[in-house]
Amino acid sequence: MESSKILNVIGVYLLFMGVFSIAYSFFARGNTSQVFWLCYVSSVFFGFGILTRKSNLILAQVSIMTIPLIIWNVDFFYHLVSNNPLWGITNYMFVPDNSLLDRFISLQHIYTIPVTLFSIYKLKDKKVFFSRILKIAFAEMIFIFILIKLFTSPDENVNCVFRNCLPFEIPLFYEFVWFAAVFLGITAVLFVLLKIIKIKRS
Repeated sequence: MESSKILNVIGVYLLFMGVFSIAYSFFARGNTSQVFWLCYVSSVFFGFGILTRKSNLILAQVSIMTIPLIIWNVDFFYHLVSNNPLWGITNYMFVPDNSLLDRFISLQHIYTIPVTLFSIYKLKDKKVFFSRILKIAFAEMIFIFILIKLFTSPDENVNCVFRNCLPFEIPLFYEFVWFAAVFLGITAVLFVLLKIIKIKRS
């Protein structure tokens, strides 16, 4: 019963943060493009997955978000400790006129994966389906890619869809490289994760 209450609190919080972040971007910032950021979308799916006890949905989001969040955290903590940018990804966190609310929303980059892995640990039913998780993750990324291409500007470069967010150029076939990196990253993270946490898989 105690584990169930903890999971419900985590699920409600992550779902709220995802919905709030999307609504804040749309209504307060007036920026429709930002609603497609994966950290916001995945937070909604994390919350829903935890509340409904859907391990496959949770792990699909973990496999999508782990590598991007590692990169974000390395850049953020390097900048925080050294007071100098590394790759420039998190420079917006150190801009003086960036509001406390904006910073608070972005702090979800730090705790989302640890909290969701803790939730997976607490779930009683840990049986997952490797191929199903990959299908969910791949379908989500393809759908997000299409929406970003159709409804956002290259200047905003949401989820690095239009060009590399790291400080080096990929001169040719960027879309192919983006999909290859995304799909290989998802598969690798999921494979390693299932090995580490040793849950049932099919």
